[in-house]
Amino acid sequence: MKIIYKIYILLFFYINNVLSANTGKFYSLSLLSKINKFNYENITNLIVFGDSHSDTDYNAITYYHDHKNIEKWPFYLTKYHNMSLWNFSASGAVVDFNIVYRENFKIDLVKQNNLFNNVMTCGKKFYNKWNKDNSLFAIYIGCNDIAEIGYNKNDKEIFNDIINSYVDIIINLYNHGARNFMLLYLPPLDKAPVNRKGLHNYLKLNIPYFNKKIMEKAKILYSLLDDINIFIYNTNEEYKYILSNYKQFHFVSEKEAWRNNKNTNINNFFWKDNTHISNRGNLILALDINEYLSDFKKYNVIYDLSTKKAPEIIKKIKPISCSSKNITNIDINLEPLESNHLTKTKTFNITTNNKTNKIKNKVNKNKFNININNNITNINYTDNKINISNISYINNNNINITDINYYLNDNINITKIYDKIFTSLINVNKSKTDRIFSGVQYKSILRKYYIHFAFIIILNFLI
Repeated sequence: MKIIYKIYILLFFYINNVLSANTGKFYSLSLLSKINKFNYENITNLIVFGDSHSDTDYNAITYYHDHKNIEKWPFYLTKYHNMSLWNFSASGAVVDFNIVYRENFKIDLVKQNNLFNNVMTCGKKFYNKWNKDNSLFAIYIGCNDIAEIGYNKNDKEIFNDIINSYVDIIINLYNHGARNFMLLYLPPLDKAPVNRKGLHNYLKLNIPYFNKKIMEKAKILYSLLDDINIFIYNTNEEYKYILSNYKQFHFVSEKEAWRNNKNTNINNFFWKDNTHISNRGNLILALDINEYLSDFKKYNVIYDLSTKKAPEIIKKIKPISCSSKNITNIDINLEPLESNHLTKTKTFNITTNNKTNKIKNKVNKNKFNININNNITNINYTDNKINISNISYINNNNINITDINYYLNDNINITKIYDKIFTSLINVNKSKTDRIFSGVQYKSILRKYYIHFAFIIILNFLI
């Protein structure tokens, strides 16, 4: 009996310290298209939607954000892999305010998606900065939804509505050209300092349920769309791994938050506050995500999947065709001229592909603005020479011309369209940051095999 008891203890020790000693990437799942191959090396844009676990501390939505000193996982991921970061995440966000309302917050995932549609879709200002092959769309949201719902007898019904709205966002992004998605599981906040006294044990049930629904819906989308790639990253297991090995990561505690110990170095803590992780915690998370995406075929991969039919999803899938139109001829008529200067409001014509538009502009010295479909562009002129720059023309929206000189009353044949809009976009260069934490993971793997070897020797001795 004593021998059996010892074997039981050893098996328990083995399961908890060996089989569970893996990072989030080992529990992640890749749903890969056969016709649209994903190549991480080609990804140059990281487009993020989410809440305070991903945002970079901005006060107003912009198209890309200054990161200040708030270094979240997207920021670090762009250092490990050279990408431009387009972060639409907002602190306090839920998926849909129509389902879960938060009085003191103004931005939900729906509004983030609307902003994306307004600035990065067909014919919009930054549409030409990304395409389906060079962009990865990441969505990491749901913690605030769960916190707001709390203990609610109808929580499963509410979560289903939330997930359906979540899926609608993915479909909208897909319709506008997105093909590569990374959906991040919610972390185990029941192990966070916020639940130190066990007052939020609903997190133990609601977070796994939410993650389960993300997986289910992702598989349905994948089965319906043959050109989509979906990466489901297991943030939940990554957190658990770090917390189980906090000493090896040189954290002082797996339960304490830096905010409650401000006299100490924040880098010594995994938790920054009751629910958020520190900069170093985000760095470790980003490292594991990067290793997962860099070698995703090593882990759990699905290339084909059949699921139940979903007519409610199918009817929403309507990809939008967007192609730039070639401008073959532009005729600018600025008559009459007064001493080679336009001194008051004049009407002139712009002809594109034989279509004439009358436009009125007020002249100020040697400059005036041209407004075509709400796209204002400066035009400079001296004597009889006019220079037009930065006008876009996509699907009948605007004319896109850069650095082409025009002479008054001449018809100009354009053979090449240039695009230099948003040249000031900040590209986060790939850093040479030492992978100081990867060694910890490798040590853990070695430790796993040492324990395994010792277990076999002891078991043989007992038998």
